[in-house]
Amino acid sequence: MNKAAGLLRNTTGKAFSLRWSMVHVIRRPASVSTMGGHGIHTTPPPPLWTKVAFKPRWDVAMAILAGGGAIGGYSLLSSPSTPSSLGPGMDDPAFIKASERALGRLSTYDVLASLFVYECCARPWVVNTGMAFIKFCDHWHLSFLYTPFARATFFHHFCGGETVGDVVDTVSRLKAEGIGSLLAYSKEHHGEEGGLTEDDHQAAINATMEAIEIARKVPGTMVAVKLSAMVSDSQLRRYNTLKSTARLTEATKRDLNYHQLSQMTAAAKEAGVPLVFDAEQTYFRHAMDAIIISLARDYNTGTGPHTVYNTYQLYLQATPAILREHVETSLREGWGLGAKLVRGAYMAMEPEGAVWPSKAATDQAYDSAVKELIEGGPGSMSVILATHNHNSVLNAIRLLSQTPHTSRNRPTFAIAQLYGMSDDITYALPPKNVVVYKWIPFAEVKEAMPYLVRRAEENGSLMGGPAGEIERRRRWGEVRRRIGLSA
Repeated sequence: MNKAAGLLRNTTGKAFSLRWSMVHVIRRPASVSTMGGHGIHTTPPPPLWTKVAFKPRWDVAMAILAGGGAIGGYSLLSSPSTPSSLGPGMDDPAFIKASERALGRLSTYDVLASLFVYECCARPWVVNTGMAFIKFCDHWHLSFLYTPFARATFFHHFCGGETVGDVVDTVSRLKAEGIGSLLAYSKEHHGEEGGLTEDDHQAAINATMEAIEIARKVPGTMVAVKLSAMVSDSQLRRYNTLKSTARLTEATKRDLNYHQLSQMTAAAKEAGVPLVFDAEQTYFRHAMDAIIISLARDYNTGTGPHTVYNTYQLYLQATPAILREHVETSLREGWGLGAKLVRGAYMAMEPEGAVWPSKAATDQAYDSAVKELIEGGPGSMSVILATHNHNSVLNAIRLLSQTPHTSRNRPTFAIAQLYGMSDDITYALPPKNVVVYKWIPFAEVKEAMPYLVRRAEENGSLMGGPAGEIERRRRWGEVRRRIGLSA
């Protein structure tokens, strides 16, 4: 067992084994060992449950799939409602050329599969019908009806793979194109009645440790961390009155599972793998900030890349002031701040008045924060600009070119997009000497389905808007080019 694996232990004191399939701690009767003439023989423990023999009715299954295919085909023949004009920056020549280059490298199957995904996502009723069908199948244990289809389409497009080999291949392929990877284990953890158990928390830490081991194989790869999967929800709420830059007491660290988080972060630092902590809902945001800032104090010291990154949601009106406070604290205390800037993903769950009143105001807040960091941020800071907004990317590139790194000791910058989205932005950046990453979810298909459903729900408006329209338009153009209908 490697050194990182030995850091994490369960409540019985036994070390965890980091295997691809083992992410939950399962309690079951111990095996029985007996001594025979040829040595020790181990009798396997009794099964946790008895499998029920199930013979699927393939005639019924095929009828359901045929009906779904007919409905899907009809939906794709009808045109979705699309905006009359594209958003600012989307018609930039650099993005157009990068999109053509990215699409040209795909197989015809990949082009058609991605076109199908975008056409489906552009029609809310198709997304809603598909999600209802998935829930129906899961309830009746009929996931075999959608798993092969999901693997070949949505999972193939939005996820980096199911096995360690798949993920390493995806990361290596992107690295050859000059694109870094930010890995995110995408199994949704749910305990009894929607809460998380201690076993769930340990399972999430184990999964992150496994992602660290994958990232170690391809230098420059980062790992995303969802903190709410590793810390008690009730404790996060309890400590949400903490000041985000507060120094944690020993009792607070114990309640917030800090010592295990610290061991995980130490393993990441040893492996040279940065951890990017996701932003989450406001009702435990302050407690999370206190944990992450404490980890940054401990591990973002000395020379070399930062190990700990916090995420700042600029759709919250309080975020610009919090970001400035964290920058000032890092300078005063002598450690480096790692920051990922996003617009945000939890608007429906935020308290009234916490979010900017319009998208235009959110865009302004995001672009202003980027400008402030490029023009005046400290050199001890590392920043990831996570955005699919073409105009924000163009503004950032313009500002970076006007204030080159050699002109003063400014922060290092990178730009990131989700895997399977905004390839025109991603592939346009390496030729401009801009560091770029893809956020790559990975899991087994069945484990990833809740993530894919949530992604469809969150991005329905995006896919039906200007960004989705331009993705569909360019893929249709690539299809026509390949069949000889256009140059």
